[in-house]
Amino acid sequence: MNKINLLLIFIVVFIAACAGVKEPAFNDTCSSVNRTAERNICYVDLAVSLNLTDPCDLIGAEKLKATCYAEASIEAVDKLGCEKIEDAQVRSYCLAKVAVARAELPICENVDDQDWKDTCYFDMAEVTNKSEICSKISLNLFHDDCYDILAKKINNGANCAFIKDISTKNRCFLAVAVSSKDADLCNEINLQEFGWSCFNRVAKAKRDAEVCELISSQSVVEGCRQSVNEYIAESINSN
Repeated sequence: MNKINLLLIFIVVFIAACAGVKEPAFNDTCSSVNRTAERNICYVDLAVSLNLTDPCDLIGAEKLKATCYAEASIEAVDKLGCEKIEDAQVRSYCLAKVAVARAELPICENVDDQDWKDTCYFDMAEVTNKSEICSKISLNLFHDDCYDILAKKINNGANCAFIKDISTKNRCFLAVAVSSKDADLCNEINLQEFGWSCFNRVAKAKRDAEVCELISSQSVVEGCRQSVNEYIAESINSN
C-alpha cells in the first residue's frame, strides 16, 4: 500500500469521525459554575429559558433532573420531553400541564397518576368549555366542581344535573337560574324553601313579580310579590 492510499484512508477515517461528533445544542454557560448545587440550578434555568431539555441531562441529582425535564417541557409545550421523565408523579404533572396548554385531551389519557389525571380532565374541561370531559373525573369533589364551574361559566343549567352532592347541585341550579333568568331551573331544586328563594331571586332579576306565581304556596307567593315589587320600586327610585 503506497503513501497516497494510506493518506486517503486516513482522510476518510478522519471525516467519518468528525461526522459522528455532534455540536452541542446549546451554549453551556453553566459548566464553569464550581458548586454542584448551583450548577444544577443553573442548568434548570438554562433549560427553561431555552425551551430545551438538553441541559437537564447534565444534572446529577435525579429528582432535580426530573423537575428540569418537566419545567422545560411545559415551557416548550413538548409532551416528548415529559415522557423522558422516570418519576411517574413528575411525569404525570408534566403531561397534564402540556395537555391543557395544547388543548389535547388524548394526552390526559396517558397520565399515570390518578390525581394528576383528574386535574388534567378538570383543567381541560374548563379550557375547552366541554362539560362532557367532567364525567371522566374519578374524584367526586373534582367531578362536582367541574360541572358546577362550567354550569356557571357558560350559563348552562343542564350541567348542574350531573352534580352528585345535593347541596352543591341545588346551589348550582339557583346560581344559573338567576344569572340566566330562567325560572324553570328553580323547579330542579329539591329543597322547597330553597326553590322558593330561587323564584324570588329570578323574579327580581327579571323585574317581574309574575314569576312568584310559580311558587306552590299561596302565602309565600304574596310575600314574594311584595318583595319583588319593593325591589323594583327601589331600583327605579335609585335611578
